[in-house]
Amino acid sequence: MSSEASERAFDERGFDRAVIRRQLAGLRDANQQVQSEEPETMSWIERHLEKVNLGTLQDIFSAMARKSGVPEKEIVDIRSIPVFVAPNSSTLHVHEFFMGFFPDSNAIVMDASLIRKDLVDSKDASAATWMFLASLIHEYTHAVGANILSKVGNEEFFQTGFKKRTVGKRHTDTGTPRTANHLFNEGMTELVARMVMEEYLRREPMRVDDREILHVSTIKPMMAGRGSMQLNATYEVALTFVERFARHIADASELPEDVLRDALIRGYFNGDGFSGEGGDIIDEVLGESFRVALAGAETSEDLARIANMYEFPPVTVSLKTAVLNFLARFRQS
Repeated sequence: MSSEASERAFDERGFDRAVIRRQLAGLRDANQQVQSEEPETMSWIERHLEKVNLGTLQDIFSAMARKSGVPEKEIVDIRSIPVFVAPNSSTLHVHEFFMGFFPDSNAIVMDASLIRKDLVDSKDASAATWMFLASLIHEYTHAVGANILSKVGNEEFFQTGFKKRTVGKRHTDTGTPRTANHLFNEGMTELVARMVMEEYLRREPMRVDDREILHVSTIKPMMAGRGSMQLNATYEVALTFVERFARHIADASELPEDVLRDALIRGYFNGDGFSGEGGDIIDEVLGESFRVALAGAETSEDLARIANMYEFPPVTVSLKTAVLNFLARFRQS
């Protein structure tokens, strides 16, 4: 096969186009099944998707990616990401996620059974609309962030944001993140998603029904957990973890927290991992004891306890230097 033909066989992220086509064919069949068997749920989803102005959402994502140093031609257009609805998804059910972004098909998949149970049948239309929008923006954030397939020797690695895993390696999915990078990546995704959602609702207040409209002021109490619904526990815990982690690094390195946050957002979008000469800064800060604790987390309550109570080790001189070098890369771009 010529190099040109080989390039055409893979998309710009490095994924096999033939595999993507097979995945999409299966998702179209699942979508048709929901359309046939659960028309009420499908109608609810379609109505709520129609309320979202993807052009405005794209403008916000593009501005953030551009600020993070992503070349214009590499910024993902969320309008090119297909959305499917499946009768149920074992992966989404384990986490109790309404939807998820699946890099191997480059698509967002919604779980009809969870959406029907928690959103369609909800008596709080405002909360259900907010939850749907928040989940959708979270998954679009995954799609717009760095999604890179790379090869080292005989092993392939897939990186999404700050999370990196070996392709083809079996993973037991228990519903809680198994690595610090996974937890950190979900927290960064939710951090960016909330920034995007607030900006979106400033520009495009979202109509719930004939009487109610979602504004930024409307969602503040909901985001603080004072509404009839709460976001998935994993998102909340991961966001808390990222905020504690960033505060610890910023304080120990004598840096403004917002400077470090901006650098992390840049790394999330352009794939410049939070690393130094000694390896991954996240792992170095947390230490082996965190990895062991995380591996033993079986429930969201276990995860919350670790994220909220874990005592970070002191930041070493070498680690502080690595953080400053990471920030130097950020400032140079």
